[in-house]
Amino acid sequence: RQAVKTYLNEYIKVNCSSQLPMEIRRRLWECSDIREILEKFVLIFSRVRPHFSKRAFSEAARARVVGMKLYNVAVTLSWIGICVGAHNDDIPSSPQEFLFLDILDTHDPWGLIDAAANTVQEAQDLHAPADLDYEQGALVVGVLNSKDSAGVYEVYAVNGTGPEPLQTVTGGKPTLTVDVLRYETRDFVTYTAATVCLSFTSEGDPYPNTMATVKSIARNEATGQTLLAVFGNGINMYVSDDGGRSFRDTTNGTPNFDDKDDINVISANGVWVDMQITKQNWTLKYCDNLDSCDKRRVVSVRNSSDGITWSDDLGLRVPDENDPPELQFYRMRPFFVSGRLLAHTLLYAPAPWLGSAYGRQPRLCNKHNSTRCHGPHLYEEWWVGPVSGRPEDLQGWRRPYRRTPAAPQDVWLMAQPVTLSASSSQPKRIVFVGNGKVYSLPENRIGGLYAPANGEFSTPSFRMLPNGSAPALSINAEATWGAKLIGGGCDEGCAAYIFAEIVDATSGEVVKGFDRSRFHTLLNVSGTAMPLRWTANASAPRNTINAHGRIDVVPGTASALVRLRVYFRDATVYAVTVGSLELN
Repeated sequence: RQAVKTYLNEYIKVNCSSQLPMEIRRRLWECSDIREILEKFVLIFSRVRPHFSKRAFSEAARARVVGMKLYNVAVTLSWIGICVGAHNDDIPSSPQEFLFLDILDTHDPWGLIDAAANTVQEAQDLHAPADLDYEQGALVVGVLNSKDSAGVYEVYAVNGTGPEPLQTVTGGKPTLTVDVLRYETRDFVTYTAATVCLSFTSEGDPYPNTMATVKSIARNEATGQTLLAVFGNGINMYVSDDGGRSFRDTTNGTPNFDDKDDINVISANGVWVDMQITKQNWTLKYCDNLDSCDKRRVVSVRNSSDGITWSDDLGLRVPDENDPPELQFYRMRPFFVSGRLLAHTLLYAPAPWLGSAYGRQPRLCNKHNSTRCHGPHLYEEWWVGPVSGRPEDLQGWRRPYRRTPAAPQDVWLMAQPVTLSASSSQPKRIVFVGNGKVYSLPENRIGGLYAPANGEFSTPSFRMLPNGSAPALSINAEATWGAKLIGGGCDEGCAAYIFAEIVDATSGEVVKGFDRSRFHTLLNVSGTAMPLRWTANASAPRNTINAHGRIDVVPGTASALVRLRVYFRDATVYAVTVGSLELN
């Protein structure tokens, strides 16, 4: 009962703010989201009834009643237009992008539909800064959109990583000075000369175990403040107010906090969030380099309004029954793409003692000191952020792509991605810089939905144009065909198709003039912005605007609030874009 009350309060507090970015507002354009969640809440209680004791079920039953009351309140709110965007005449003026990262991003799915992800690929035409010695530990740790110039990207790198990883891997002399370097680029081909924005030194200490390791950099786009997270003698945060050109220490000699194994900051909803790795008490089958046999690495989180004073841990996210029993989360890197919160998390598992030639840090591993053995990492895994859009909601993070590596083998994607505009030879794409190379994927193609046979789903709702016609619609999808039969014709290789219709958001009835029989079916195609078209029907009735600025529904047609119903087979659908609502 309290959980539902809290959710409703949070929903209204967060989502009824006019300051919300359009990318978040468009997912909350109507109040049907909360209706659907409360409907599920009621359904859950009806299903779990046999598992409750009589006393416990009485509590559950009362909670169910509260849920029904709140459901009715939510319906009423949507009717009278209290929530953001619930007004019929509140129409967005910019394109809306609906990304389909897993089945939770759809409405009313049918058929077998799997979440499908892609692994980033090396971009042969793009390059990392060439003056860094990556073989000796240089590393790109952050890429940000310029605070001052549109179309410019700021690239931050370190010329060495202190004692890690080279000292413990090769036994070579550790770096005694670490410089944080700042570059600018427009195309990830040519870069400005590096400038030093921060330096750390440990001269005189031959093995500087407290030497700084720069972990991440992030920016609050609203304030322009830039935060640099450093792992050394504790966790230290450095702040820049001049676009990352210089940083100041916020610690006054005392670490901001000191109990984490890895850190990564991100700015979300006006708050700094640290998606960090912490140690949880856990009995290990194989010991590793945590100096014990009874701790494992898991994800925790804390937040801060100023980047200086941080909350306590806000919970843990641990491996589950679908993971290997010894799995650990080694590093988590959250980021935003097209307004959606995602992350890639490095998976790890300890290993038994197998000799001096095996493992991540073989010099420190021997059969007499098994707690120093560092097993190999597994791979990076894509995670999808909570529906709430809040990184702190640890249990809301989804893991739909468990067996698909986010990156090629041994590629560290320490820096967050940015979106690189299309060029004459390349489409718009997502760009990651790491390991001395640049990696990319086509726009919004980290993950999508794949149907091996016939599948269908509806998008979130959007509005028809005032004259009753549809706004410009395009789809990001892969529906290509393979080889034909050796004797002629085509069978398994030519199964892919996509077609669509527009349906009423409430009733599901097809809007006249936009049924699938009029749709120009997509066969053997792939593209990030393929137009969706229907054959014109001049006789189809249209909705009209009345004297009060509201949309009158012509009898027999759908209301102004609609969804796109997508039908597909042997194809992957990544996103649908609803164009700007201009009459064109």
